[in-house]
Amino acid sequence: MTKTRKRAATERKPFTEGRVASLPAGDRPLTTYDEKVTSLGVRVLPSGRRVYFWFRSVPAEMQPERPGRPCWKSIGESPALPLADARTRAQEYDTTLARWKAAGCPRPSPFKVKDTGELTLGELAEDFFARHVRTHATRPEVAERQDRYKLDTHLAEWKTRRLSTITRKDVQQLHERVGKTAGPCAANAVVGFVGRIFNFGIKTEQFAGANPAANVEKFHETKRKRFLQPDELPKLFKALETEENQDLVDFVHLALWTGARKSDVLSMRWQDLALEDNRWNVPFPKAGDSYQIALTPEAVEILKNRKSLQTGYSASPWVFPGAGKTGHLVDLQNCWSELLKRAGIADLHIHDLRRTLASWQAMQGTSLLVIGKSLGHRSVSATAIYSQLSLDPVRQAVNQATRAMIAAAQKQLPAEASRG
Repeated sequence: MTKTRKRAATERKPFTEGRVASLPAGDRPLTTYDEKVTSLGVRVLPSGRRVYFWFRSVPAEMQPERPGRPCWKSIGESPALPLADARTRAQEYDTTLARWKAAGCPRPSPFKVKDTGELTLGELAEDFFARHVRTHATRPEVAERQDRYKLDTHLAEWKTRRLSTITRKDVQQLHERVGKTAGPCAANAVVGFVGRIFNFGIKTEQFAGANPAANVEKFHETKRKRFLQPDELPKLFKALETEENQDLVDFVHLALWTGARKSDVLSMRWQDLALEDNRWNVPFPKAGDSYQIALTPEAVEILKNRKSLQTGYSASPWVFPGAGKTGHLVDLQNCWSELLKRAGIADLHIHDLRRTLASWQAMQGTSLLVIGKSLGHRSVSATAIYSQLSLDPVRQAVNQATRAMIAAAQKQLPAEASRG
């Protein structure tokens, strides 16, 4: 005689706002049910998020092929959703289910059956941000902002999808769609982000399936080679003369004179600057290892001017203070686009300013070794030499390239020359 295996008793507690808030977050999701409204539960994710849900068994009439499959509906997050409202919502679902049963379970069902407790892509993404990006990324705020843009822009419709419903074909179609609307680089980045989320879910045992983004063939990406040409520098500098946003003016000059990445310039801190020695230590670059930048006299003058304006109550640890949660500016794209329109310059990205310094150094005959050192590039074969290279030849090369750019910028535009 076969013995019937009994299901373990469900843990229930009398919910209060304080008790829900005090439930501990562990390595795996924790699920607890309410004593007062037995169909109400709360799921505590490893990230600390607390999600109320409604959970009831579904009669065989609802899905004959899988009788007894439970029904799970997300209600909302605590503390944004008060406990009283969560209980009311669960009771409303109870009433809907009772009326549906009394009517003979007619089709279509008022409920959509989903796998018990399986995370959605949005829920796993939030856990990924909390436990991986914020703790392991070199620049957590930058990495999270970039990944959230991908999630909100290209994956918005996928946030509520259960992980097991996302297939490799879905990811391939997503890749093709983003490639057409945003370009191959963006499409490759989105697929890479999806792959990282699923790998995180597999590693943390929150997802047991295969990664649907694995082995999706990426688009070929052509390396961008754009930089400011000699005839464009006068146009840019003339437009900067009438620019009202001083942050943009200083940023563009510093980006040109230092060759640093946009995120590094905007997150520049006074504590990392040695203006008396013309040095800037970049502590958290994209490559991961800090490096030094030799500051030109022009860059030092800009920084000293900005420092003189930050006194007393307005003093900030950031060279480019901002009102956001980072404390510093994070984007200048809108005013950058307007600047280019006034200058009559097309297809110039902010990152091309970094490439401009390197290109002008190369045009002055600077060795690739020195150029790499000035930009903080890493190379396995050249790492030992980089570490022994002093800042003197770097400073000389950067100063020389800066002088050449300034000389080119001071040349008269054709229209001005003819008027003269």
